[in-house]
Amino acid sequence: MRAYGKGILPTSRIFFYAVQPEEKALFLYPLCSGLYQCDSTYVVNRRNYDSFLLLYLVHGSCYVQADGVRQSLKPGGFLLLDCYRPHIYGSDDGCEILWVHFDGAMAREYYRYISVRGQGPRVLPADGALARRCLERLYTALAEHRPVGAARISSYITGALTEFMSAPADAPVHDLSGMEQAHVYITENLDKPLALEEIAAQANLSVYYFTRRFKKEFGCTPHDYPILARLKAARFYLESTEQSVKEIAWRCGFGNASTFCTCFRKNTGCTPGFYRSSRHVGQNL
Repeated sequence: MRAYGKGILPTSRIFFYAVQPEEKALFLYPLCSGLYQCDSTYVVNRRNYDSFLLLYLVHGSCYVQADGVRQSLKPGGFLLLDCYRPHIYGSDDGCEILWVHFDGAMAREYYRYISVRGQGPRVLPADGALARRCLERLYTALAEHRPVGAARISSYITGALTEFMSAPADAPVHDLSGMEQAHVYITENLDKPLALEEIAAQANLSVYYFTRRFKKEFGCTPHDYPILARLKAARFYLESTEQSVKEIAWRCGFGNASTFCTCFRKNTGCTPGFYRSSRHVGQNL
């Protein structure tokens, strides 16, 4: 889906991952991944965004400031940031960046192991092409909505991180089945009303059989999945931007702010406004 925020150009895209509870204990998992084209006004200044960030500078300029130290990054370089802590990064001249926010039970141990070998947030992989390829495969899997499974998604992250610990990683490409096509159809149309009949038609199945198959393969019903994905996107924008609740509701496919607030409170136990204030957020990515 299209990304929004100060300094982020309209060609930029961001995609979210609906992690299941059981995945959190077993795997590293992405919260979201994006490919951003940014102008010289792009800056992220946050107290925290509970995750770790792996960022690859495709071209342009990028800087990062953490623990009071500012460093520059050259094209082809990588950053690994602990976003649980205050951090600033951005561009003075414009840039293109490929990135993933990730977390997991072992995420901090990976970070500690890698960060002591880097130069602050800047980290150097054994093979930059392989590390970049893992990030590209992760981004493509989310962008094309490939249900490749939690283990495969995690392998893209661990593959990239492993390159910073001097080991290669690889991942195959998968064709889409009828059920996967239906999954793609849902995720590509989150900002629109979705009828169960039209979703089931993507898989050439009856509504009854499709609903059973979808829940078995993806862990939730085809009715619940769009809601969970929309809420995931909404939480990201509440934490990372200063957009109004009304604007976030519209961009995440809720139709109106009232419906969004009701759904958000039902699923999180608090209002969007309270959630935003409790996160102590800054702006953007």
